[in-house]
Amino acid sequence: IFQNHHFNLKGNNDILSLTNPEIVKSIHLSYLESGADIIETNSFCSNSISQTHYGLDSYIYSLNIKSAEIALSSVDEYFKNFIDFCIQFEKDYVLEDIFKK
Repeated sequence: IFQNHHFNLKGNNDILSLTNPEIVKSIHLSYLESGADIIETNSFCSNSISQTHYGLDSYIYSLNIKSAEIALSSVDEYFKNFIDFCIQFEKDYVLEDIFKK
């Protein structure tokens, strides 16, 4: 998407939300799986001062929206997997113990 961009984009990690969202999502999921209670969006530099430096000031809104969407979908995925795990655990261990008695 930015291959022929006229500015050097090195260091502009916020654009990963647009160019490689699965990497950002995997980082969010890693934090959640390791016990983090809070994650933040990948939008630390998605502001006019920082993005004007890279010539991407017209992408500020898109960067912020996409970063929020990725963070929310990561939380949704993590908790869906966690709930599925809890349900399966209950079926495999808790209910089995009740019916053995």
